[in-house]
Formats: sequence, structure tokens, C-alpha cells
Amino acid sequence: MTQGLRVHTPLLIATLIGLSLAATAGITWSTQTNVQAHATDPPLVFEAGDNADNPRWFKSFEISDDNTSFTAEIIPRAGAGAHVEDVVRLTNDNAQQRYVTLEGTPIDNEHIPTFEWTLTDDDETVTTLDHTQPDPSTTFTLPPNETVTFAITVQTEPGAGKHNAGISFTLSLEVT
Repeated sequence: MTQGLRVHTPLLIATLIGLSLAATAGITWSTQTNVQAHATDPPLVFEAGDNADNPRWFKSFEISDDNTSFTAEIIPRAGAGAHVEDVVRLTNDNAQQRYVTLEGTPIDNEHIPTFEWTLTDDDETVTTLDHTQPDPSTTFTLPPNETVTFAITVQTEPGAGKHNAGISFTLSLEVT
């Protein structure tokens, strides 16, 4: 009987190993998964207007890579004023109304009494932003499929020269 067990034991072990491998193979599977990653664009972005790079008014003008802010330097003209239309546009291509906050760099220069943006939609004033204030900011609502156009008004006093009346600024956008 001991002899019989020895003969059957290798067969039994081989059968058990075979069943074990078959069970393992039965629960192992391969699958393919597709994962897509992408950045979401801001819901609204600045777009350069027709006068954004006009060398008569701007020494430099640059919209950030993510289009949520822009920086510019205005060419100072002592004792002169300027009103420049269509510098920047902001369009809401979304299906929902957006709440927009604009924050700017304060212009603290006694030779620049006026430095103000006027935002219009179909020639109606939506809001203004005055850079001569200590904390220039404004908040407004932009309905779906609407565009606001930015115009800037700057006044420099007589006697202001290019060394004491530089006008560099940044305007940034926050949308909710």
C-alpha cells in the first residue's frame, strides 16, 4: 500500500499543480485603459484689441500665456491726455453668466492725475477701473455671449517728463 501511494502521489501532485495553474490563469486578465489629461482653459480670457500694440500709445504690451492678465507700458506725453479705444476685449463664450473681478497695479505718481479704464458693451459703460486709487479693482457681471471692450484714459500734467511719469501697469482677471 505504501508502494501504491508513491505511484499515485506524483500524479496527485501534478494534478493539483495543474489545477492551481488553471485557477491562476482563470483569474488573471489583461485590460487596456485610456486616460486623457488636459488643462481646462479659463472661462474668459483677455484678447488684444485693435490698439493694443499701437506704438503711438504703448511702449510695450503683453498678454500672459494663460490670457488672464496683461502688462503694458504707456508712452508718457507731458501735459497731454489720451483716450485710446479698443485696447483689450473680454468675451464670455460660455452658456452661463460670469462674475468678473479686475485688479490693477496702483499708479502712484503725482504727475498722472488720471489713469482709468472704461469697459463698454455696445457703447454702454459696464464699469470703470481707476489705477490712481490705492487698490484699483472692480467687479461686474458678464452675460453669456457678450464682449466688453476696454478703453483707457490717461492724463499727465504739464512739466511731467519721461523720467518722472513712467506708466507701467498690470491688470489681472479673476472669473467665477
